[in-house]
Amino acid sequence: MKSKGFQGEVVDAQNFNLNKLFNTIILSHILEHCPDADKVLTNVYNHLLKGGVLYVEVPRQPKIPMPTKAGHYHHYDELVEFLSLFPLSKWRLLHAEYKRGGNKGSIKTVFRKVGSD
Repeated sequence: MKSKGFQGEVVDAQNFNLNKLFNTIILSHILEHCPDADKVLTNVYNHLLKGGVLYVEVPRQPKIPMPTKAGHYHHYDELVEFLSLFPLSKWRLLHAEYKRGGNKGSIKTVFRKVGSD
């Protein structure tokens, strides 16, 4: 994908294996659909340059049996719980927004990759 001077890839978040590293990775409404969120975040970490930026957005939802009709395996209701997915040895939180609003609430975060490549 190339638009307005940006280059990027659209890939399967759980199984991508590209022979390159990225400055920025965006996971917008992805993690809640992946049975193994830790695997996704490990894969993302391995494909992000040291100092690179990761943007993650997930819907804010109360805990309910999984998966839902929408295919949500994970439900993030509290910001602290969501942030626990990102160990401080690998990620530094740059920004977090936590919006309430029933099914329209969301958690939006920006992280910088730290640690070794």
